[in-house]
Formats: sequence, structure tokens, C-alpha cells
Amino acid sequence: MDTIFAVIMFSVVLPLVLIAVPLIRRMLLGRFGGRVFIVPTTLPVVPPVLVGRKREISELSEKVESGSVSVLIKGQPGIGKTTLALAVAHNVAPRFPDGQLFVMLNPHLPGGTGIFEALGLFVAALQRAGDSVPDTLESRRAVYAKLTQRRRVLVVIDDVPEGADIGELAPEGENCALIITSRGAVHGIDFSAEVRLKPLAEREASEFLEGVLGSERFRTEEWGFLIRECRSEPLALAIVGSALAARPNWGIDDARQRLVKFAEERARHQTEASPYDTAYVLLTEEEKNALRSLAAIGSTEFQPWKLAAAAGTDQTEGNRLAARLAGARLLERHSSDVSGLPYCRVPEPVLEYSRLLSTLEDPQTQHRRTAQLDSAVQERRERDPARQVREDVYSQLKAGEITGALDMAKDALQIAGERGVSEAEAAAYAALSEIYTELGDMTKAEEMAVLAIRCGHPGSTARALRCQGRNARRLRQYGEAASHLDGAIRSAKEAEDFYELLRIRTEYAVMEATRGRQPAARRQLDHIREGILPAGGSQVLRARIAWARAVVDMSGGRHGDAENALLRARGVDAGPLQHAWLDQALSKNALLAGDHPASARYAQTGLTAFVAMRCRYGAAHCRFLYGTASYRQGDTKEAVFWLQEAVETFSVCGDAWVEAAASLELARAYLGLNQDQEASRLLGAAKEGFRRLGDPDGVRRVEAEEDGRPPGGARGRRRRAVQADGFSPLP
Repeated sequence: MDTIFAVIMFSVVLPLVLIAVPLIRRMLLGRFGGRVFIVPTTLPVVPPVLVGRKREISELSEKVESGSVSVLIKGQPGIGKTTLALAVAHNVAPRFPDGQLFVMLNPHLPGGTGIFEALGLFVAALQRAGDSVPDTLESRRAVYAKLTQRRRVLVVIDDVPEGADIGELAPEGENCALIITSRGAVHGIDFSAEVRLKPLAEREASEFLEGVLGSERFRTEEWGFLIRECRSEPLALAIVGSALAARPNWGIDDARQRLVKFAEERARHQTEASPYDTAYVLLTEEEKNALRSLAAIGSTEFQPWKLAAAAGTDQTEGNRLAARLAGARLLERHSSDVSGLPYCRVPEPVLEYSRLLSTLEDPQTQHRRTAQLDSAVQERRERDPARQVREDVYSQLKAGEITGALDMAKDALQIAGERGVSEAEAAAYAALSEIYTELGDMTKAEEMAVLAIRCGHPGSTARALRCQGRNARRLRQYGEAASHLDGAIRSAKEAEDFYELLRIRTEYAVMEATRGRQPAARRQLDHIREGILPAGGSQVLRARIAWARAVVDMSGGRHGDAENALLRARGVDAGPLQHAWLDQALSKNALLAGDHPASARYAQTGLTAFVAMRCRYGAAHCRFLYGTASYRQGDTKEAVFWLQEAVETFSVCGDAWVEAAASLELARAYLGLNQDQEASRLLGAAKEGFRRLGDPDGVRRVEAEEDGRPPGGARGRRRRAVQADGFSPLP
């Protein structure tokens, strides 16, 4: 029997295994080669509220699944073509495991996507990482045909201009499918199925509004009036639904009165009614002004600074207005690249409506909008992006205008990219890394630092490496931090940037102090010659040097010296951001010195400042300290409240070390409340966090706390207090 089994194994099973293993490997690495093939999925999500079209979705999905390889969805702007196409695409996506691609054609826009660009996007998505994209239309088409010939790929092409010939974009394989949206006929493809969308049926429109408003609110009033005013057009209904959902106290009479008043204004200017009138009258005055400003821009895609210029406001307010219009579904906001540079996309019906609204304004207002926009365009052409980073971005950051600094840095990056100014791009990337570091977003800070270093300019490289060193120090990755800071010193010397060299030395001193190496920290401070800074030198740098000296004193137990240094720095005009971090350091120093009331007081001051600046990371540090001080004073319930908020914030910012430290402190507070189960969960999370970071001291502190619990975790027994050695929530 054993002989027969052996014969079967070697003659049948083993050959099958030898055949199967390479096949499985090929499936894992990609179906057509040795390098990894990642299945591309670029379909946007379907809007959370789908307006009607259940029948059309079902019918088109069934047709695609039954073998219809090309579908055309036609209809007027705002009728719901894109939403329908995406709903169908997501329904049938499992049938196309080799990829689902989406592109919006807009060849009429500057830098827009035409046939050539779309083919490039498709080829880049379908081929393996590292393969180059051909630079001619013919070669791109040939590669695209080859990549789709034997695969099952779904392609969705949105907003194809009426009458365009897009045969070049049709996938080659018989197992592929193509979904097109357009206002009318499209050439170059024999479609298997076509559908022309019409306004929604009244029942579908009613179901949509009921879904948005809730059954109780919908049934208390006769909303059919609004449906008729919107002419059952999906986009108009979606905008009105969003506006009403944001105003739960408004009823049908409010909307009716506003419409009547607006109709009188239209009559005076002899303009026709629009399905979007209801949406317009539900907006605030600021939002109305922003919507009318779109006419001066005159494009379906633009950056928020254009909206700010046309509306007569600053860039930060322009971003806010864009966000509010996006919330009202009057436009979409997107990010163009890894830097997160925002741009807006306006549906064509909304843009057309803004042009109609502009006719209600007097000629002087229209002229002023155009002049403001032209002036902003000209000013942008003349702007020096490097100077914008050097002066404007950092002055905003000093003033605590973190959002403004972020917007300005992204704006400088775009200008530098448009002009191909590599040095300014590097400076903008380095500034973004510094801003994200202040915000505690370590992932974004790292991305921007890598891009800055890649540009190859020593000054920006030094700043980027300093940011990397600071974030590595926060994570207690001391070897990595030292490597980054050593590189930063070399780059700063190469760039002959004296101020940056001092910044790096302060960060190095703090890093050495944090790891308990007092002599090394002192050596770094010896490199700093604060006295040779000119009288008009950087006040921020003076405060930063004083902070570094205080941290070294603090880590050496010289808390009186540390407090004096921090208070002196607090008197320097370094701006609210640095002052807030100094308050945080004063709180930490007082906590370690055992002065818990002073620690809570300083933490509260810093928290107020950070909240005003919308710096969640700094605020979380102050909540951490305030909660810990409360716990040390015996107010355990108060401690739990503040520590919970700190842990929640740290969990999303990427600072895993301080998240683990805060979790440990929160666990102690829960143990004080006899909530053993929650404390156990937090101790486990803290231990795992410290272990992943390679911090044995942190692991030992958690284990000491675990050992301090009574056997079996019985309630009501006093736990051994564990000293929070190593407590060091440094920014």
C-alpha cells in the first residue's frame, strides 16, 4: 500500500505541484510577467445619495453583465449621467478583475485631458510599475490595445464632447467593457446599448427628497412644489436637498417666500426661471456671491485662489468658500498631486447658471470681478515663489496662521511647478514638511521631506532632513534621527545657511537630552552661539534655542533652570505658535518637578492657544499634560476626560510613541476608577505600541503597571502607584 501511495505521489501529485507552483506565482506577481502587477481601480465613489435611476441602473448593469461591451449614456447637463455610469460601473466591477478605469475628457480646458492624455493614463494604470509610457499617440494606442487584448477591463469615459471620435480609447479585448457619457452622439464606436436620460419621475424625485429630509419632515409638508421648481432634474434636486438638510428648521414656506422674492428680481432683469433658482435662494449671502463669481472665472476647473479673487476676498477665505460650495454640491474639490494642492470642478449646468446670475448684477460689479481676477492673474505671474515661501509662508506660521501658511506653501509650489523653478519647488516642499510636522501629520511631513530632498538643493534638503530628524526623535528612533540630523548639518554647511544650522543644533540637543545623553546634549549646545545672533535676528530661533536649553536642563533634573529659561523665551516676540509650545514645555517641566497645579495652569494656557490656531496636535499634547496633572492631583474623572481626547487625536496623527504614552497614562486613570477591562485594553495597546517602536523602557513601564494590579484584577483593592519615569511628551 505504501508503495502504491509513493508511486501516485511521484508520478501524479508531484508533477501537478511542480506545474501549479509557477502558475500560482505568476498569478500573484501578475498575469504577464515577473514584476508585481497591481490591479488598477480608478473609479470615483458613487455619490452617497443616489437620485432615482433604479430602473436604469438595473437594466444597464444587466446588459453589461450579459455581454454588451459598449454603452452610451446621453442627456443634458445635470441630468445624472455620471452618477448613473458610476453606479453601473461599481455594480459590474467584479466581472472585470483586471482593472476598472475612469477618466473625464475635457480637451477644451488648458492642460485638460484629451485622447492622448487619456491613453497615457490608461497605459500607466495597466502596465507594471517602472514601465515607461510611450510618447506618441500611435505607440500609446498600440500598447493600450496589447494590455487590454486578453484582460477583462472596464473603462468609463465621462463627459465626452458631443460629436467627438473616441475610437482610440476603446479597449481591444472582447471581454472588456466601455461606458461612455455625453450630451449627444459620439463617433468611432458601435454601441451595444444606448440610453437617453430624462428628468426624474415625480415618484423618484419624491423618494429622493424623503431620503434626504427624513420621512417625518417630508410628510409634514407638501414638497412637491420644490420638485416642480427643480423640474425634476437630479442635480438641482441634489443641491436643494443638501441645502435643506443643512437647515433642519426651514419649511416649505421659507423656500416659497424666498423664491417669490427672487422671481421679482428676475422679472426686473427679464431673465428666465431656472431649475437651480431654489438652490440659489437657500444659500447664504456669502455663498451667493461666490456662486455668481464663478461666471468671471468662466471655466469648469480652477484653483480656489481664482474664486477668492473674483469674490474679492483672500486666499484662505477662498478655500473656505470653495468648501462651502462643495458642501452645497455646487462644485467638487479635488487634490491634484501628493502635495494636496486643491482644485475645484464645477458642473457645467452650475457654471451656466452662474452666468445667468451675473446678468442680475450691475455692470460695475461684473467689471470689478473681472478686474480683480485679471489683477490676481497678473500678480501671480509676477510673484516670486521662493520669496513667497521664505517670507510669507514662514511669517504666517510664526503668527499661528497655520492654515494660511499651508495654503500659501501649496500655492507657491504650484507656481514653481508651472514655471519649472526647481529651487522654489524644493523650498515649498520643505516648508510643507515643516508645517505638517507642526501639525503632527508625520506621514505627510515625510512625503514632503522626501520630495524636497529629491530636488537636490542643499538649503531645502537641510530643512527637510531636520523635519525628518524631529519626527524620528518623536518616535524615539534615535539612530534614525541622528542620521537625518547629521545629513542636515552637512547640507546646511554646504548651503552656508547659518540660521538653519542653529535650528538643527537645537533639534540635535533635544534629541540627545530625550535619550538621556546629557554630555552629548551639552556638546550640541556648545555649538550654538546665541549671542552672535544680530539684534534684528530671528526671534523664533531665539525662542527655539532657549527651549532646547530648557529641555536639556529639564532632562537633567534642573527644573528651576528650565523654568527660568522658558519664561525668558516666553518674553521674546516669537509669535503665538512658539509661545504655545513654550507653555506646553512649562507644563511638562512643572509636572516633572511635582508642581501639578502649575502644570495644569500652563497646559490650559497652551491648549487655548493651540485650539485658536486649529493645531490639534499641540492641543492634544496640552490635553495629555492637563489630564496627567489632574490624575496626579487625585481628580481621576477629570483626568480620564482629557486623556481620552488626547489619545483619540494622537491615534490619527502618526505619532505612535506619544499615543502609547498617553494610552498608558489613561490606563492608570481607569485603574483608579476600577475599570479594569478598559485599562487592560489600553495597557495592551501601549505595550504593543512601545514594542513596535523598539522602546524597551516603555514596555517595562507598561509591565510594571500590569504587575501593580492585584491578582485576578479584583475590584476595590488599592493598586501600587507606579512612577511615570520616562514621561516625556515633547513636541
